[in-house]
Amino acid sequence: MMNTLKTYFLNLNFFQSSNPYNQPDDHEHRSNIIATRVYIIIYGITLSTLILSLWLSANISQVTLEYPTQNQFQTLPLDAQCPCSRISLSYGQFVSIQTRFHQVCSSDFISDRWIKAIFYDSDATYLYRADFRTIGSAQFRALSSLCDLTKTSISRSLASFNMKSIISPYVLSQSVIQSEVQTSIEQFRLTTSNTFVKQLEFVQKMIIGNQLLSALQTNIAPLYVQIFNGSLQLGYYMVYNISNDSYCDCQINDNCRVPSGIFKELKQSYINILFDNTQLMSMKIDGFSAGCMPMDSILQSTLQCFYNQTCLNELLSFLSTNESFTAMNISKYSRFEPSSTVKEIVNELMVEEWITNISYEKYYAQCAPIQCTYSKVEKHDLVNVLTTVITFHGGLTLVLKLIITHIVRFIHRKKDNEPSSQISCTYYAV
Repeated sequence: MMNTLKTYFLNLNFFQSSNPYNQPDDHEHRSNIIATRVYIIIYGITLSTLILSLWLSANISQVTLEYPTQNQFQTLPLDAQCPCSRISLSYGQFVSIQTRFHQVCSSDFISDRWIKAIFYDSDATYLYRADFRTIGSAQFRALSSLCDLTKTSISRSLASFNMKSIISPYVLSQSVIQSEVQTSIEQFRLTTSNTFVKQLEFVQKMIIGNQLLSALQTNIAPLYVQIFNGSLQLGYYMVYNISNDSYCDCQINDNCRVPSGIFKELKQSYINILFDNTQLMSMKIDGFSAGCMPMDSILQSTLQCFYNQTCLNELLSFLSTNESFTAMNISKYSRFEPSSTVKEIVNELMVEEWITNISYEKYYAQCAPIQCTYSKVEKHDLVNVLTTVITFHGGLTLVLKLIITHIVRFIHRKKDNEPSSQISCTYYAV
């Protein structure tokens, strides 16, 4: 059996004789067998290369998905292009921003009840200008105004922010939307706070520059001087006693700051009041300051006493009121310390927390892509490989046989045309 197969393969011949009517000679027959072997080798190599190339190569096709849902979009490859039906979307359609303000803005201390309780039945005429009963009502009215102003400023800025648009001809991924919108929100927060602080500083400078007189006479004290048959009204800038040998003059420094508290009543002339350093403080309010202007002094103050019910009750004992008030909750989470100044809180728009919600579902619904187009890359399966090989098989066989046939015949003719060697023999008669 083995000998038979060996003989068959050794004599395997795919090529006919160049002259089909004559039996091929041994030389041509041997050439045809060699050509057959060359054909089998080249055919095997070519076919193997073709199969391997088809199997390893990728099949790229364009896929179009009509009216894709959000879930379908999120499963698409990164190169998918999904044109939006609306290329411009306002932030207000899918972004929500809310704020949680410092608890002082919802406490008793900005209420009319508290402000009236400070000033009720208090004759500030003969009280020291740094006395809480003199300046406290104005300070907390200013604090109440700051709460209202920051809320209004944020509300107006939010209305402007909600009208801003994000422009994109294609649907953006959730991560891109989150990143871009979050950057815009941070910019909005920074711009809003900077604008408010600059406006507040402008108002303060305008008041100082115009030398406006405080209604509580905390920066300038009027003084009437009798001259002959008439009187002359003069204005003296207040001078605050910071320490035994240190004074702060509101004419020189409009940012004077002295501790506020409850002082013993003084029934002296204004001159003595201005420079008196023997006043005894009945109670010192921790962190609370007084100064030339109520707005400036409240900004420099802290609210430490108003987190402490004991301190608050002691303060209430000096006020002519029967009202009761509750201290702020010191254990309530806050990004501000009780020792933070009001200015530090106002610089952050009195906001404890910005609550933002970026709804990708709303964004996608507004974008509403009509279709998505993407490239799909797949490997050829076995059926496709076999189909392609069968398709190319006939042409490959024909081309190889034709080429190899011509080469073999060319070599065969070249050998036939070569002059054969002749041996001359000379015979001599003996």
